[in-house]
Amino acid sequence: MSLATSKSNIKSIFLIISMLFMAILATTAQAATSTAILSNESSKSGANIAVHNGGVSFSSFNESRSVDRLEASIRKSVAVLPDPYVHFRIDPPGTGVTEWVSLEPSSYYAYAYSPSKIYARVSISN
Repeated sequence: MSLATSKSNIKSIFLIISMLFMAILATTAQAATSTAILSNESSKSGANIAVHNGGVSFSSFNESRSVDRLEASIRKSVAVLPDPYVHFRIDPPGTGVTEWVSLEPSSYYAYAYSPSKIYARVSISN
């Protein structure tokens, strides 16, 4: 009787360890992304992401064809307002870019702005 109980306990322990291992893999494998999407809007901020490895992939695309420019930026999330710009670029209508930007370890977010309402996308991911 004790042999059957020990096999059951071993299976339970193995199941718990397997679930914990899967949870750890799931959280470490995901890349953090901050995206600001303008959908007939003039400004939008993405969610904060932590940057540990010193850089992010920065993408900005102005999907409007003849309306206005997109002011795409990466802002450092700090307690003082306004948050400082770390990287800034202007995309004319119908243009965009993806580039690598070196950053010091901290918390950052994507920010998109246009003087008029446009369709655009700004994102950072590590």
